[in-house]
Amino acid sequence: MVRPGDLPLFLGVGKFCWSNRGDVGFDKVVNLNIQKLHSDANALPAELAQADVTEVGAGLRPGSPDDLPLIGPTETPGIFLASGHFRNGILLAPITAQIVADLVTGRRSLDVTAFSPGRFATAKA
Repeated sequence: MVRPGDLPLFLGVGKFCWSNRGDVGFDKVVNLNIQKLHSDANALPAELAQADVTEVGAGLRPGSPDDLPLIGPTETPGIFLASGHFRNGILLAPITAQIVADLVTGRRSLDVTAFSPGRFATAKA
């Protein structure tokens, strides 16, 4: 393990939201056994095994009902949406950013009608 200077060392665990609790919505409660995670680090260099846990956090991976991202203008003029990528957000960030920049500036871009945020709109009576 190479760690230059006094930079912090991060130990992470990926866990799918549906693995044992169903759809967790916006719940960011960390329910991992931090002590077990820390003790499992004993198999790694001593520097990690003896490190202090200074922070614990959880991130959200918002998805959509049809598992496709929502990309494009909303019903409110000037408001664009780029969300719902679930675990692919980090991978799709560059192309999503380019598409949204093109939409905002009016440049021709890829056809993103399949990702329209309006596809979930309900008909108004």
